[in-house]
This record gives sequence, structure tokens and C-alpha cells, in this order.
Amino acid sequence: MKELLQRFHDAIVNHQLLLPGERVLLAVSGGVDSVCLFLLFHQLAQQRMPVAFGIAHFHHGLRGASADEDAAFVAKLAADAGVPCWVEQADEGWWHREQGTKMEAARRLRYAFLERVADEGAFDRIALGHHADDQAETVVFHLLRGTGLRGLTGMPVRRGRLIRPLLGFRRQEIETFVRENGGTWREDESNVSDDYTRNHLRHHLLPMMSQYNPNLVATLQRMADVLREEDRCMQELAEETQRSLLQGDSLDCAGLLALPVALQRRVLRSFLERQAAQVDLPYVDYVLTTDLLQRLQRQCGQAGAVGSVGRGALVLSRGKLTVASIWPPRANDFAYPVPLPLGDEPMRLEVPEAGGALIVERLPAAHWQLQAQPQERFVFFLAPEAVRDGTLLLRSRRSGDRIALGSGSGRKKIKDLLIDAKVPRQARDQIPVLLFDDEVIWVIGQRKDGRYRPTANSTSVLCLRWQGGESMAKIFDSE
Repeated sequence: MKELLQRFHDAIVNHQLLLPGERVLLAVSGGVDSVCLFLLFHQLAQQRMPVAFGIAHFHHGLRGASADEDAAFVAKLAADAGVPCWVEQADEGWWHREQGTKMEAARRLRYAFLERVADEGAFDRIALGHHADDQAETVVFHLLRGTGLRGLTGMPVRRGRLIRPLLGFRRQEIETFVRENGGTWREDESNVSDDYTRNHLRHHLLPMMSQYNPNLVATLQRMADVLREEDRCMQELAEETQRSLLQGDSLDCAGLLALPVALQRRVLRSFLERQAAQVDLPYVDYVLTTDLLQRLQRQCGQAGAVGSVGRGALVLSRGKLTVASIWPPRANDFAYPVPLPLGDEPMRLEVPEAGGALIVERLPAAHWQLQAQPQERFVFFLAPEAVRDGTLLLRSRRSGDRIALGSGSGRKKIKDLLIDAKVPRQARDQIPVLLFDDEVIWVIGQRKDGRYRPTANSTSVLCLRWQGGESMAKIFDSE
């Protein structure tokens, strides 16, 4: 398929993915897309343009012998071609030390490895093997999850030194090219299972949608390209507007609220992202910006804290918005947004500081009504409708935290709750608390706010299960 090599060359030239003399590092997993990427660059270097490249492979340590064979396959691929290769395996049990879900953490580790190798090997670009079908899948996934304009733009062909030269190619033609060039590849067995949402989209939803539009992948690709330009224009306008409202490290509140709502969200997002490192804010999303803007409207210019942002707060004073650090970090302090499942696939949130993990699963209401034991202290069933319009956060206890007692009995300090439960002082900060927006609704292992439990009208339930309850129970029952 010489035509495919020509198109690959044209994509690199037209998108200016590589400039003369630049070196490129290929991320090669061993799958068909990354093998195709390797073969194309190998042929490109021999026939079309001089380009120096190397290979990098990250072993996550999650799939046992199969992953070992993937690493060996990639190393042999590089050795046979005389190409420099870097292979690294993650430390054992790394997911216990990383924030977020295991998939998110794995991606962070993989990209950090690629950046590190690129620095050490003096590579100017890092090439990834994402193709057009991946792009369509990403756009639909974001659409189902709920997203703004930026989420519908999919993956860019270039961002920083990351490049995706295969985004204009279909998976079928990639497989054909590898076969015709005598190549083989590794199959990741986890890609076959429908237990993962993305796999279900790939195997079922996208083929069904293609029955209504046979050119679905090309259509979604074209839409993403158009929206990317629209998003870039909007973002440039937002950043220009933000600069006009900035006064040192403060933002003019009246000027912000006078903007159209779409610009309000973007300007506030850019402002918070500038301050993110100061308050350990992992990301800024639609839920956070919308909530803060609604609070600002209700506040009517009155000075005070608007709402929590990371380990700090957005504060209004004398008409100006600032981000203040109100909770000094402690060695064992933590705060994690709780991921909610889109379908039947459970989500897992590792919390190494508390020695456990939170499993979140969406279940039929009948499961709760007929089988569950709501009195279990390490399981909390929530009504999805009760937490639909806010944010769930799992964090460590903080001074002044309180929880509602129910039946009109008011609220109680969590510190007093743990003292009454005879939890040792040194262990109290290890007890996670679950918040809905800014309100504590579950002190894990101790008390739940019953207002958020499912009702007879609930059609489904969210099951939150703390994994690691045995060791926590020993703390509670030690006295």
C-alpha cells in the first residue's frame, strides 16, 4: 500500500508534525496501530525523508505474562530494525500510590515515561498511534458522559510535542498495511471484553450508529476538526477578556458577571487554572465553574468565601475574586473527586493515604431493596437523582467538619463523633469523609446522611463500597 505511505508523508508535511532534522520517539505498545506507526516511520526514513526515531514501551505490570510478552515483542521489533528502544516497567503496586482511577493513573504514568525518555534521548516529538476510529470513539464517549465544546473536539493531531500522524487513517486500512508488509502485532485481551465502556462503544454502539450513517467515522472526524477551530477562537477570546479583568492575582467580579454565560465559564476556568498549583486543584470542569458562578450570583456582591477549590477557596473581597489557601496541607491530607460510572462498569478510586479504595457501582433499585444491607457501615447506597446536580468528593477530615444527625437532631462535629467512637487521635485523620458539594454526607465506617439514600421511586442506585474496611474496623473496635 504505497498510497498509504504517501498519505502518511503528506499528513506529516501538511500538519507540520516534523520539521527537517527533528527526532521523533514512537510510543509502541505492540498493538496493530503502534506497529503500523513503526513500519511507516521505518519506510519513511528509508524512502521519503531522513528522520531519526526511537521506540518507547511502558509495561504497566497489570496483565502478567501477557504484558511481559508485549514488552519482549517490542524490544525484538526494535532490535531487528536496529532502532534504539526504551522499555520500563512500573513499580509493583503503583496504583495504591496514585490519585484517581487506575486507568487515569496508568495514562499519567505512561505519558510521564514518554516525556522522560524524550528528554533523555533528545527527541523533539513523541508520536502516538491513535487513528480515526479512536477519534470517533473518543468523541462519542465524551458526548455520552456529558461535555462542553472542548470535549467534542476529540484528540488534536498535535499538542506540544505530542503528535498523532495516524488520525486520518481507519483501523481496517492500518491492519491491511501491516499484513501486506509482513508485520505482526500483539492483541490486548482486555480489548475484547465488554466490561469496559469504551469497548462496548467500539463493539456495539458505533457499529449501530454506522447503520444510520455509513460515513460516521469521517463525519465525526470532520465535526471534531470544525469544533476544534471554534473552541480555539472562543478560548483566545476568553483569555483576552481575562487579561482585561485581571488586577494582579485578582479578577474583577462585576466584569466577570457582566459577560455572556459561555464566556463567564471560560474566563473563570482560565483564572482558576492559573491558581491551580497553589491550592492543589487537580482540574477545573463545568460542574465547578457553574457552581461557583451560581454562588456568586446568589452572593450579590457580599464579601466572603464563594466556594471550595481544591485545598483552598474562591474568595470575594472589595469586588475582586482571589484564590486563597485556607487549609494548610498536612502530610496525610487528601482530596479526590469521586468518579461516577456511566453504565454497569464499576469505578475504582484508590486512596493510599487511608489504606483503601472506594468502589462506585450503578445497580438496579431492586438490588438495594431486596439484597442490600443499608446498615453496613462500609457501604453507602445513594439515590442518583439526589446527587445529580453536584460534585462528590472524598477527602480527609478537616477542622469544623460536621454531619447531619437526622430526625431534626441538628448536626454534629465529626471530631466529636470520632471521639465518642473512641477512635485514637493519631488515626482520626485517616478516616475518609464523603462530601456532596460542600456538605459531609458520609463518615466512612461511622455515620451516613440518610437524606441521600434511595427511595421507593428510585429506578437505580449508586453503591459506594469502601474496600479496606477490615483494617479500619480494627481502629474503631480497638477500645
